[in-house]
Amino acid sequence: MNNSPTTKLDLTRFLLAAASMLSLVVPAELRAASSQNFGTNPYSLQVREQIGKLKSPEDNARAAAAEALGFLRAYPAANALVESLNDTSAKVRREAAMSLAWCGARKHIRPLLDILEDEDWVVRQAACAALNNLTGMEFAYDALAAPDVRAEQAARWRRWWSTVPEDRAPREVFRLAASDDFEGRLRAVRALGAFAGEGAAETLLKLIGPYRKTGYEKIQPIERTTVQATMRSLARLREPRAMPVLIGFLDGAGWARYAADALGLYGDPAATQPLVKAYPRFAKSIFRKLAEVYPRDDMAKSTVIHRLCR
Repeated sequence: MNNSPTTKLDLTRFLLAAASMLSLVVPAELRAASSQNFGTNPYSLQVREQIGKLKSPEDNARAAAAEALGFLRAYPAANALVESLNDTSAKVRREAAMSLAWCGARKHIRPLLDILEDEDWVVRQAACAALNNLTGMEFAYDALAAPDVRAEQAARWRRWWSTVPEDRAPREVFRLAASDDFEGRLRAVRALGAFAGEGAAETLLKLIGPYRKTGYEKIQPIERTTVQATMRSLARLREPRAMPVLIGFLDGAGWARYAADALGLYGDPAATQPLVKAYPRFAKSIFRKLAEVYPRDDMAKSTVIHRLCR
């Protein structure tokens, strides 16, 4: 196999996901815990550290912590992020809202609706973006519009929210998940992970099933992203039927990195052995021989630049 720089691979995404899963195996209790109840694994220690920084006297430190919690997809930090929506700094409020786009759940939608009336337009815009991501809906909202226009647009959001069932996702989300609209379907699978409830897991499993036998490189990028989002939503729901499905996706070169990421998010020790088994297929050998199986889009940027400059 050619080990020259032109074939050097960037397998960081899969390796980090697998290593994270093997090193921390986040317990189920963490996913449902309050922001004050954390274990001592690396992930929960990072989450606890960032939550602590939300109380820093420095605006920039608080904003950076709020942003970091979003990158960590720290679901247990969502309540702390909601508190930060009332921060004196607009930058902190904005970052808290944006992180809730990834960490928030059904109960956090109301606080986001409230800050559609924030005094700072960037916070209002962040709240709208978060609502789009959590609910799958895209109602018109202009953060720079006149106050009376914004008030009516915010009222439209609230009227819709008042019709949403308490035990399941909105019917519009289920329709989007079953549609041929790729953008809408992507929004729907993310929303199902946030809403949970009756029918969410079943819809996600039905959607992802056919992709197990579908060539990763033969589908559009947005479909790949949808599969990744579906895996994450299933993991977030901790749906028992999802575990063997996610493990099954470890077989495919393209899907394995997404499956490993989702299994780490799921946090069940039962995934450890399958991850250990899959790891050698995508890692360098002890002799630094590169993996023979990898998705073509998982190549180091430096390699692409090198080829372009030859």
